[in-house]
Amino acid sequence: MNMAVQEVVKAFKKRLLALGFTKKTDRLFWYDNNGLFYVVSFKMKGREVVKIGLEISHAALFDDGVPKQGSSAMGGWIGRGGLCNGGSLHRDEDSLLKCLGDALDADFLERAVREFFSSFVTAADWQAALGTTVENQVNWRWYTDDWRNDADIFDIPIRADAGGAPPPWRLNEAGGMKTSEEFRRSLTALLAINARHFGWHMRDELQLVRRRGAVYECVCLVPDDVSVFCGVRAFIGSDAFASPMTSPVANFSDDFLPGAVWIRTSELLGNARLLKDLLEKAAIFCSQFNTAQDWLAYIEGRAEMQSLAFGWFQRFKDVREG
Repeated sequence: MNMAVQEVVKAFKKRLLALGFTKKTDRLFWYDNNGLFYVVSFKMKGREVVKIGLEISHAALFDDGVPKQGSSAMGGWIGRGGLCNGGSLHRDEDSLLKCLGDALDADFLERAVREFFSSFVTAADWQAALGTTVENQVNWRWYTDDWRNDADIFDIPIRADAGGAPPPWRLNEAGGMKTSEEFRRSLTALLAINARHFGWHMRDELQLVRRRGAVYECVCLVPDDVSVFCGVRAFIGSDAFASPMTSPVANFSDDFLPGAVWIRTSELLGNARLLKDLLEKAAIFCSQFNTAQDWLAYIEGRAEMQSLAFGWFQRFKDVREG
């Protein structure tokens, strides 16, 4: 058993009680915002907690008005990139907490709770998240078989007056929740404005690219599956790769941000200076790599340090040794 991780989980559960969550079982804590439920769940593997999930549900989904674990499609497991997508990145759905590495402590988990649930105050916020889930139906499974993956949740309406009584620890939220498509449009517009300032050009909705010698410097914004959190990734592209503006392990390069940390999407949209600062850090990060070999050597070193096995390194062996 990983005692360090389990001690963090134990401290985190005490934090939840201090925030006013009710303990239903060791695996489920919940907060009732006037029928809009904030649910924190814990997945066990033997005696060890291996995942922590955050989900939004509402009273009408349950006959007794009390939430059950894994009963809503709105939310996800806490991972490196926000919610839901950590499992697909590390190829091991039962190691999400360990993959957070040094970033994992009770403060980190409490901040995740405050930031995620602060985006859901009213029934309208639930409806916006529901729209995101309809847009991205893969969310129904959260990359796992132990979450609700049926569609009848969409046929159970939330009370119009649900929510509206947010907890005292709620963070300020400008503009409320939006669908993922609305978030993407806003983020793309913000990137386009900043691209000109730094000499980048837009390659895709949420990706900037500029050529420097033999490599392409790439920066992209990566919203999580509910778009509450957004990661910022910088990586190197090269003509030596299958596609010039892609990269092996692109989503693993978050060193210029503090550890395994994401940013609230609403904070990014509401602070024009924040994205400029991040792009400046991304440019500094990319400047240390002059060739495809430099980039692949760095990624391989990171993979070894994290004890992660990425099979595609062999595929690029000729690039590294070229």
